[in-house]
Amino acid sequence: VAVSFLAGCSPREPQSPELTTGYRSVGTWSGTGNKTIGDVMLASGRFRVTWRTSGEVSPGTGHFKLTARSSVSGRPLQEVADHRGEGSGTIEFAEEDRRIYDFTVESENIEWSFTVDDVIAVPR
Repeated sequence: VAVSFLAGCSPREPQSPELTTGYRSVGTWSGTGNKTIGDVMLASGRFRVTWRTSGEVSPGTGHFKLTARSSVSGRPLQEVADHRGEGSGTIEFAEEDRRIYDFTVESENIEWSFTVDDVIAVPR
């Protein structure tokens, strides 16, 4: 009887709160032409990029290419967008490690902007 009583009194493990996906803004950049944005620290290993192009100089001439690169070696890691004309998009990436990124923009005849967010877990 004592064993049954003690088993019922064992401390319970605290329940973890349910988590959902959230986003923490890392930065927003915009411009025209080619540009490199360096030393973007992404702490979670997962990130989201939202991009937009507008103001095409002449229909059919605008081009936007956005690439995530290793800040350490400079090697390309992920192509984020390769788009002709006006438009927008969002893409999420999951990396195994946290790292510092550079983002390179190659652009002709169009205005561009993009936002980078860390993907984080937040309690519901």
